[in-house]
Amino acid sequence: MNENEHCNTNNYDEHWDLLWRSFEQIIQSPKEQQTKRIEQIKQQHPQLFPELENLIQSHQTDSSVLDREASDPDFQMAFKPPKSIGGFEILEPLGSGGLGDVYKARKQEDGFSRTVAIKFAPAGKYSPMVLDSFNNELKILLSLNHPHIERLFEGGVSSDNIPYLVVEFIDGEHIDSYCDRKQLNVKQRIKLFLQVCQAVAVMHQSLIIHRDIKASNIMVDQNGVTKLLDFGLAKLTDSKQSEELNESTVSGFMMTLAYASPEQIRGQNITTASDVYSLGMLLYYLLTGRLPYSVEGHDLVAISQQITGKIPPLASQNIKTDAPINASQTALQKKLKGELDAILAKAISKNPQRRYVSAQQLADDLARHLSHEPVLAKPDTVIYRMRKFIQRHPVGVVMTTLVMLSLMLLSAMLFQRSQELQSALVATEAEKQRVTHVTEFLIDVFKVSDPIQNQSDIVDVKDLLDYSSQQLANQFNQEPATKAKLYQTLGSVYLNMSDIDSAERLLHQSTQFELDLPPSEQLTATLIQAELLQKKGQLKAALQLLTQYEKNHADFKLPVVADLKMSLNKGQLLYQLGALDLASETLRVASEKLLQHSNSNEKIKGEQLQADIHQLLGNVYWKKGDLKQVEIHYQRSFDSNSSRLGPQHHATLKSLSALGVLAYTQGHYELARSRFEQVLNSRIEHLGSKHFLTADAHNRLGATEYELGQLTAAEIHYNQALDGLAASGLRESIKFTRVLNNLGLIKRQQTQYQAAEQLFLQALEIQAQLLGQDNPDLAAMQNNLGLTAYDQGNFQQALEWFEQAYQVQFHANGLKNAKIAFAMTNMGRMYLKLNQPDQSRVWINQALQLRAEQLGTDHLLYAATLMAEAEWAFAVNSYEKAVKSVENALKIRESQLDQDDWRLADSRHLWHSLSEQKDMTTHQQLCADAEIIKLRFGQSHPRTQAIYHRMSEHTVTNCSHPE
Repeated sequence: MNENEHCNTNNYDEHWDLLWRSFEQIIQSPKEQQTKRIEQIKQQHPQLFPELENLIQSHQTDSSVLDREASDPDFQMAFKPPKSIGGFEILEPLGSGGLGDVYKARKQEDGFSRTVAIKFAPAGKYSPMVLDSFNNELKILLSLNHPHIERLFEGGVSSDNIPYLVVEFIDGEHIDSYCDRKQLNVKQRIKLFLQVCQAVAVMHQSLIIHRDIKASNIMVDQNGVTKLLDFGLAKLTDSKQSEELNESTVSGFMMTLAYASPEQIRGQNITTASDVYSLGMLLYYLLTGRLPYSVEGHDLVAISQQITGKIPPLASQNIKTDAPINASQTALQKKLKGELDAILAKAISKNPQRRYVSAQQLADDLARHLSHEPVLAKPDTVIYRMRKFIQRHPVGVVMTTLVMLSLMLLSAMLFQRSQELQSALVATEAEKQRVTHVTEFLIDVFKVSDPIQNQSDIVDVKDLLDYSSQQLANQFNQEPATKAKLYQTLGSVYLNMSDIDSAERLLHQSTQFELDLPPSEQLTATLIQAELLQKKGQLKAALQLLTQYEKNHADFKLPVVADLKMSLNKGQLLYQLGALDLASETLRVASEKLLQHSNSNEKIKGEQLQADIHQLLGNVYWKKGDLKQVEIHYQRSFDSNSSRLGPQHHATLKSLSALGVLAYTQGHYELARSRFEQVLNSRIEHLGSKHFLTADAHNRLGATEYELGQLTAAEIHYNQALDGLAASGLRESIKFTRVLNNLGLIKRQQTQYQAAEQLFLQALEIQAQLLGQDNPDLAAMQNNLGLTAYDQGNFQQALEWFEQAYQVQFHANGLKNAKIAFAMTNMGRMYLKLNQPDQSRVWINQALQLRAEQLGTDHLLYAATLMAEAEWAFAVNSYEKAVKSVENALKIRESQLDQDDWRLADSRHLWHSLSEQKDMTTHQQLCADAEIIKLRFGQSHPRTQAIYHRMSEHTVTNCSHPE
């Protein structure tokens, strides 16, 4: 720079210094005197206006400076950043923070590009208040490290004495805009909001209060992860009183009024409850589309009176008519009424003592609402708790009452018996065995609550277990071994009921006693701990725990049943971790050990473990693509369960259903239908029509009916499956998406293509949220969306869907799974429609080879690819090749399909079209098959059009061409 560029600096600095000192004098004055003070300054220093008016006005609205767009002319003129600072190249403006301007910047380091956001505080050069706020944000962010909190990298002062912060660049949008654009429903918005609560809870645990929580201070990135921003107004909860009084006049005024708590407005002491209030206002806005108070205009007195005095309306009574959430959530008012009204009312109560004490407590209550558990915001009445219980387990209420009474009586007897044993037993091996038998019997009793074991609906025994845990805390203090065993027993029962938190707590307590346990009892504890880790998703840790036990007890010979349990658990973990060869070898060795064992005392347990091993081996071989071995092991599991447990037991039905899925996969649909019908009839008889296992049976039977061309029967089963899953609370589950997919296939068959497309898209959205965008299971839905695009003549769009399906499957499994051939076949067909026959041939040939190797040359799916090959050969005038392919496809389809099935008609039509001799009978068959295709797909469908075009070009018929 040259000297001329600095000639007016002094006057400029004096102007800004006077402007900010005047602003601070105004906002530190009592509210009733502020107007008078503004007029005095206007008369004394008219040169400060209209800048001073704009500055004051910006703090009297519900939007902070952060809400201004980068394109705002005032923003563009306010500050010119340097071209680079701290090694970062300034790229473009992003907007403004509460007291500063924000720019996108980038630094090149060791060949790696790093993008950040830099916050400048130009006013900090002149205003101590702004500088203090900026320094406060630096101090706060340095003390926090959380995935949902904006990350600070560094801070400093520019050559012009302007402070700046280098923070994480977040490529996203404000939380309210994200929710509306993604059309999130109430449940999805609450789940997203819980991320914000996690961030605020971490702040509260660090004794930090944010004080400016609002929608514009929360960003959501491209992965759906929230980030809490702008800590300029945050403070430590143990700040000195003098600092608190000063902040109540300056920072307190600067807060965003729309989200400010009554105590903030009054200048009273601010606690974590103040942040809870702002969180409540944010959730209120996300769920209704509006705030409970009107903060428009600049009448601070009226706005303050609303916030401090007006009772806010219930959320369910204050829904904005045109709020986007109305489109994504049906019956919104009904959804908010009741518990969510109560939770929001508690969060935004005017009395801080009546609010949730922390963000974590608010988050916990919302989580309880989502899981249909009683919430703190509602009065804890017996009727309320019963209603929540019924919501969780509507079918099992009657059975629950009866079984709970029986279990409570039995539990009391067992505890009484255990107390008697304390005084009577001495430390002998026989006495230890007796205590062990008591606890093992207790485990078996609690297993009665499992619907898989007793063929009834879920029985909730949580109250009984909670009572037992509380009683145990004060029992057996002189018998640590007994107490540890009972803690382990109760923890195991909680684990069977999938209450992971309670199980982990009790199992931890069972390890707090210094006991010298024999290897057999250590194994029991190890297996339970491994199961806990497995259910928590820590598969490698669980496997390492089992391996470490074997290493520590290499010289100890396990009893055969215990050895089988160890092998089964290891095999399950290896299977889940994808180590298929090691899993199959582990299970095979265990199975051979059992065959050599003839101890009748443990025969029953051993046989059940053997059946479980065969079932798991079948699953392993399925993933390896060896369907022959799958059938062998599934059949052995079924035979064992059926002979020991009977045809109606759950384990038998599970094995039978697995055999049905195998038959379905191999194209043996009549056999699959017979097996699924047996499973369905038993499920309805023992579990009722609304149980999720009954719904599974309906879905599988519906899929089989579909393959057999019985569309009406299939649709009935699918709708019953949807009803059952919805009644079981599984509307947003993978099971539900599979039925949506199958029902979409029915709609395709009925030529209702747009309805089918909506069902597939709905299913794909749920699956992507649950599994991730790269999961190979998404391929089925993508393939079906490709088919519906093809149905409507959108060949390029269809090709894109098929390519997506191919990519996710190839990245996951390569060409080891025959399912990928579906996408490959249809990619070939679409390339042919798009006049790219060379590309078409490549994909069809690969699909043909893959299906021949993995499915066999008599499979209906192999016939489908043969037809694609025949169509390609016909299109390129290779008629000899076309005849050979269509004859092979026709042979397969004639042996498995009805004469009026459209697939058989399609093959016959092409074969007759290629026939050199066309007599009257041939012409009649051509017309008849063309009519079947037209009735199946409609006259405007690409397949129908192709049929009639082929007839007009290569045959002489009197069939009428569709218009």
